[in-house]
Amino acid sequence: LGTVLTMEQFAWTKTEALKNVAILMTAGGVIACVTFLLISPLCKRFKENYVLIVGGFFLMVLGRIAHIPYRNETAKLADDRFWSFPNDTSGYYDENDPRVLGCPKSQEWCKTTPVLGFSEFIIGYLLTSVGYPIGLTLIQTIFSKVLGPRPQGKEFFSNLEHFF
Repeated sequence: LGTVLTMEQFAWTKTEALKNVAILMTAGGVIACVTFLLISPLCKRFKENYVLIVGGFFLMVLGRIAHIPYRNETAKLADDRFWSFPNDTSGYYDENDPRVLGCPKSQEWCKTTPVLGFSEFIIGYLLTSVGYPIGLTLIQTIFSKVLGPRPQGKEFFSNLEHFF
């Protein structure tokens, strides 16, 4: 989804979008790994539920808010006529042709929805790269503590039939 989003929002070619999104996802993965390693020291210093709320939920909410487009400009519109040619059944188009870069005119929302800024896109992605591993890890940790030493997984579900 990131490739298509960046192609439409930033008028990048497919090659540019793939390269830039790959770099961004690699950086996000490294950040997520470092964040995962920092969870234990954070939880020794602060209560788990505070780390979950501030580090997980709050950062994820901020990441979503950063992705709300608020600029006064709309996306560059691509001319749909140049996406495929009448005599060409392969659907090939020249991705470097500036007429095909941007959001297709056939998508009505492109004409009215403000464009997402590149800085907002990066900030939202980085907040998510930090917040998601914290939230996911601590939710599972707290849930397993609430369940206690009861069997989880297949044994847990097979024991449920005694209740019904």
